Amino acid sequence: MKKRKLIICLVFIMFLFLTSCKIICEIQGHNYMFISNNNGSHNLICTYDATHMEVENCDFSEWEVVKEAKPFEEGKEERICSKCNYKEERIIPATHQHEYSDEWIVDKEATCTEKGLKSHHCINEGCTSKIEETEIDVKEHDYGEWEVVVEVKCETNGFEQRKCKDCSFTDTRVVNKLGHDEIKYEMLAPTCTETGYNEYVICSRCDYTTYIELAALGHDEIKHEEKAATCTEYGYESYVTCTRCDYTTYVEIAAFGHNYSDEWTVDIEPSEENVGSKAKYCINERCLEKKDVTEIPKLPYSDGLLYELNSMKNGYIVKGIGEFDGTKLYITPVYNNLPVVEIAVGSFKNCTSLVNIAIPNSVESIGYKAFEGCSSLTSISIPFVGEKQTEANQLILDLYLDLILFPKH
Repeated sequence: MKKRKLIICLVFIMFLFLTSCKIICEIQGHNYMFISNNNGSHNLICTYDATHMEVENCDFSEWEVVKEAKPFEEGKEERICSKCNYKEERIIPATHQHEYSDEWIVDKEATCTEKGLKSHHCINEGCTSKIEETEIDVKEHDYGEWEVVVEVKCETNGFEQRKCKDCSFTDTRVVNKLGHDEIKYEMLAPTCTETGYNEYVICSRCDYTTYIELAALGHDEIKHEEKAATCTEYGYESYVTCTRCDYTTYVEIAAFGHNYSDEWTVDIEPSEENVGSKAKYCINERCLEKKDVTEIPKLPYSDGLLYELNSMKNGYIVKGIGEFDGTKLYITPVYNNLPVVEIAVGSFKNCTSLVNIAIPNSVESIGYKAFEGCSSLTSISIPFVGEKQTEANQLILDLYLDLILFPKH
């Protein structure tokens, strides 16, 4: 608010001052001062009222010679305004007529850094007058070769300079960075034992690369159980293989060949119907190979046994030991052109002399206690006892198992 009041007061004071100046000019008249315009005129400004201004031509005095003209040399004269003191000058021609050459004369040679001058000279002897002085453009620099100051690289700009042969001026330029000159390489996959690398590039000019080493994978192992060698086949210890490469810990164990016993082993007991066989077996564990397989002749059927025709009249029944007095009993499968189909109840009871018994395939039924009390019996051959499982048949099977699996000693 104070600032606003101050501005209002100043404006009011200025108004009073201007008003008073105009009143003085109306009473006493204007009091002018003269200010030159430097063009043959001047301004008239009232010292009481600065808003009042007029323009009028200068009031010059007569021309006055300040330098006499001479041969080949111009003179000069001047006049002065009596009010604003503006001075006007003009040339007094030389006392002879100049003849200027049509050719340009170089007054000052242009250089790399400064302009030159040229003009048309008067051709009269002893006259140094010249006209149409004109600037000559500066010459272009005469540069030498570019010199490397900072070497340009793939990722950084370079800097070069060259110097003018005629002056000390130095020209410079920035050489833009080159960028990488890339050479591509295909990926090499790592193996179990050797490192690989990714698909990458290198630069032919610098050590730039995108190479990344890929670690070796190591073996992807699969375990294999051992296999024992046999007489004819190789074996191996437990080992591992790799699913990705040919790595293995496999060690082969050579087959060790057969080791045959000197003892004969009977494979098929001979009977009255069939020949038997025997061989020498390999004694190595889990080997069933044999050699020298030899046929054993058929056994003679036992004579003197008691036979009875069955009720169907289609086969015979062994009733008893009869007149037979041997230790090995071989029952014939056919008697009087009919098959022997049954062994009667208790037919060989208490025959303590019997050691071996062979029953033919024709027998379908064995009677109860047929071999009871045969205390010397060590083996019994029952190739077939019929499809009907009777109590007597079971007894014979039990006896057979006792003799074969648990023989007497």
